[in-house]
Amino acid sequence: LFSRVDYIPLETKEGALVANIDKALINGELLFILDKAQKCILSFGTDGRYKGKFHNPGNGPNEYLEISDFDLLPNGKGLVVLADNNRLFVLDNNLLFQSEVKAPYHGVGIAAVTPAIYGFYTARWLDETEEGSGKFYNLIMSDLNSGKSNGFFAGTLAKRIRFTGTSRFF
Repeated sequence: LFSRVDYIPLETKEGALVANIDKALINGELLFILDKAQKCILSFGTDGRYKGKFHNPGNGPNEYLEISDFDLLPNGKGLVVLADNNRLFVLDNNLLFQSEVKAPYHGVGIAAVTPAIYGFYTARWLDETEEGSGKFYNLIMSDLNSGKSNGFFAGTLAKRIRFTGTSRFF
């Protein structure tokens, strides 16, 4: 299954400590780690030396309450961070903020396919368009330039059921 496994001890200085490794990706000579417990993404060299941190929680501009996921940009020049309130933060490889984009869906996972096309794992997105016929989808491919989206892995049709005066979908 694996031809090689490397153990990289990470530098453990102030500000570089990792509480949880929720996701780790390598981009060239850089290792990026999502730490949801600390609400940050840390960067280390493949030699284990600490490079930096994206940590900007709050309610203001370019701030977030939580990070759901991140992915490397296809051109290798940074990463995209999926944050709360359907926001995407584009960072360079030094974890410096470049831009913010409003995502069309609330996702719990993201995959950067091109600089403009992203895949969102949504758990359950209801397509209420005429073409969608009320289907639920688990994966949405969205072009941020054109605003067009396609759902994949459809579930059953949404059905409205009345439970003691309330409407619920299942």
